Amino acid sequence: MSNRDNFSKGVKRILASRAGYKCSVPDCDQLTIGPASEGEGVVLSGEAAHITAAAIEGPRYDETMVPEERKSASNGIWMCKDHARIVDRDEVHYTVDLLREWKENHEKKIKYEQQGIKIGKGFLTKIKISNMARIKDAEIIELGKNTLLVGDMGTGKSIICELVAGLEKNQLLWRWREKWNVGNTYAEIELFNGETTSFEINVYEKQIRYLVNSIEYPLMVSPYNVVYLNEIFKFNSEISKTFIEQYAEHFNITPNDLLNIINNKSNLGIKLITDLFYKDERLLVIEDLSQNSPLPYLALSSSEKQRVDIEIGSKISHVYSNSKPTIFIIEHDSFSSMDKHNRENLLNIINNSKLPFQILLTAYNYNEDTELNNFSIYEHKEIKPDFVQIIKKDS
Repeated sequence: MSNRDNFSKGVKRILASRAGYKCSVPDCDQLTIGPASEGEGVVLSGEAAHITAAAIEGPRYDETMVPEERKSASNGIWMCKDHARIVDRDEVHYTVDLLREWKENHEKKIKYEQQGIKIGKGFLTKIKISNMARIKDAEIIELGKNTLLVGDMGTGKSIICELVAGLEKNQLLWRWREKWNVGNTYAEIELFNGETTSFEINVYEKQIRYLVNSIEYPLMVSPYNVVYLNEIFKFNSEISKTFIEQYAEHFNITPNDLLNIINNKSNLGIKLITDLFYKDERLLVIEDLSQNSPLPYLALSSSEKQRVDIEIGSKISHVYSNSKPTIFIIEHDSFSSMDKHNRENLLNIINNSKLPFQILLTAYNYNEDTELNNFSIYEHKEIKPDFVQIIKKDS
């Protein structure tokens, strides 16, 4: 009779499945299952390794564990065969805590990948906020591939957007130096790229401080890109800047780069209109196939302009996502002229799209019958005067 508390076939299957049949060691990601050379067989090249040893003289043995714990899935980690051997030869370096951290991070990565989220460059997973404006208690928003914040005006939706965007555009944070509440006002943003990094913004006595994994830094360089639409674009004909110069400023890019985006015919971003192009110093738009000839952007209705703005913003986000994690923020005011049908259509398109960037939207309300299974939805609710709570809703 063996003195080893071995994993059962069922536990091995659970460990392999939760790991996506990939090695859990950071930067390995070796696929451990595939077809046999002949016939219809399967070759499995991974191993369910014990975090604490299966037998007394094994590496990282924990005498306080009972056999049921030792041979359970919670005590296992899926690895390629090479790494399974390596970690057992150096228990001083490959500690229990390290292996558990690897397992947790790898399974988190697989969960995101299953949702169509590419973790390679990173993904914003969470924002915590406390004692800012009307949000008094510590609140947590778990950011999804798409996140929708719903609530009345003045309930703190814009605060969340400005904090997310503020690491890249820190002028968005400056106004909070004058509006800080008594006590510790802070926000914490988590980025996951195989491991979690925390970025904290702390406001105290009109000064903004930055911390990364609890270590203070004098300034912050954003680890992600932001495309932020928080208002309707308004062309000012009374200043010397051309339309394309003003429109480029709306997206915070150069006129040259905006023209490249407009004239690029690749399948980028969210498709809300049929076509657009720049010719004779005019942005021309074909909204749908029934349109006989293109219309200048400035001749469009407010709703039509907003659809163009969102499509262009999504194209920019798509391009940015090739270099860094990217989040596209669409505040209510940037699509407020759309009627109910077009707003629901926008949500449906986003919900059903596999885009390489995250989207954060805000709205006063939405049709709860709309299927938004690829959204994380939070309601900003006024509990009492000057006090807002953020509540997660079913999507």
